[in-house]
Amino acid sequence: MKLRQCADSMVLVGALLIAAGCGGSQAAEPATPSATEAEAPAADAAASQAPAPEKEFDDMAPAEQLKFMKEVVAPTMAKKFQEVDAEHYADFGCTTCHGPGAKDGNFEMPTASLPKLPEDMDSLMKEKPEVMKFMIEVVKPEMAKLLGEGEDFGCFDCHTKG
Repeated sequence: MKLRQCADSMVLVGALLIAAGCGGSQAAEPATPSATEAEAPAADAAASQAPAPEKEFDDMAPAEQLKFMKEVVAPTMAKKFQEVDAEHYADFGCTTCHGPGAKDGNFEMPTASLPKLPEDMDSLMKEKPEVMKFMIEVVKPEMAKLLGEGEDFGCFDCHTKG
């Protein structure tokens, strides 16, 4: 399966995109499961229809950002990635996008933990068309909606240039 061969690239690409919104720190209060998370079938349905935040991500306090990432962004994006490859993304979480630094509270984005991207994406479109299609048609718009970024959200919000 061609997508399976690109799984490592997708993890890195997805990690940067998802990490773009996690500006919280480990010192923030740990999030408790929401009512939606406790109801697994409802969480699955809600994840595909996650609403945009009531306030923009950048306007949230660090503890609010961390809670939003844990309760809304990570479950929503985990579902999207697991639809592509459930086995590979079974343990989808903060480090998927933010890299190993997330374990120490480093959620800065863009991050070098994800693949560096060329400014001209034509070569990637030719080399990894399925991955790029997934990132452009699923990941980018969903993250933009979740973070309240609209059309301003792009590849380099998560990935560094290389």
